[in-house]
Amino acid sequence: MTSMTSITKPVFALLSCLSLVLAPVKLNAVEDSDFIPVSMISLIATPEKFAGKFVVVEGIGHFDSQKSINAIFLTRNDKRAGNGRNGLFLIFATNIPRPDKLNNQYVLVRGQFRPDEKGRLSAFSASLVDVDLVKPMKLESE
Repeated sequence: MTSMTSITKPVFALLSCLSLVLAPVKLNAVEDSDFIPVSMISLIATPEKFAGKFVVVEGIGHFDSQKSINAIFLTRNDKRAGNGRNGLFLIFATNIPRPDKLNNQYVLVRGQFRPDEKGRLSAFSASLVDVDLVKPMKLESE
């Protein structure tokens, strides 16, 4: 018969090893305070200042999960015209539900800014990757 301590020691050792392996993952996680609120104009005009940084930006959302085109535009007119120069391509984190219901609404998104990734067909000014938050915002006039 196996004693309880002979089972507990290997389990404790395994848990200790796992905590050492998983600890760096938690330390590298991005905290809410690590995101920089920035205007889309600043991102487009001075992309080098924000390259690789975690940002929060607001604009008009374009969400089409069927065609895998997700973006945020400076204005509704830019969205209607498909003016990617005034837009950012969005690549969602795996855990975020697709926000198609927020299409054509004023939204806030957050992710890591990548000026060298121009999105689908290189049609955009840059990309936000690992987007983990999309939420509707109220406009002052609403």
